[in-house]
Amino acid sequence: MKQQKQKWAVACITFHPPADWEARMELVKRAERRLYLWKNSNEPTSEVQATVLHEGHVNEGLGPALKALLEQAKADGYDYLWYLDQDTTFTIESLEFVNEFLEKHAFPSSYSAIRFAEWQQLSPEANQLT
Repeated sequence: MKQQKQKWAVACITFHPPADWEARMELVKRAERRLYLWKNSNEPTSEVQATVLHEGHVNEGLGPALKALLEQAKADGYDYLWYLDQDTTFTIESLEFVNEFLEKHAFPSSYSAIRFAEWQQLSPEANQLT
């Protein structure tokens, strides 16, 4: 991937993640993105290179996990954090798309939520940010 103007990382919250989860997280490493991980269960993730903020036997839910992940990414100097559910399917092209999207669009507020839909189904007018 080319040099990024915007500094962004990836975060995932897990609770008994599916078998293919580690393979998808390997894509984050290949894309040279930092991975933040909040584990609500103790399955081994020895092959996943991540900053683990929590590893426990109790599912603490989404709210506390997202708050901690966002705070840590901000403290580490990241401009954006892409949150993925443990069962979110993505490819290396998905990561490249996010990078290109962030390079093209500025977000004036401190916090923004972006929902990506299947791009080819949107009209050209819907692809424009207002």
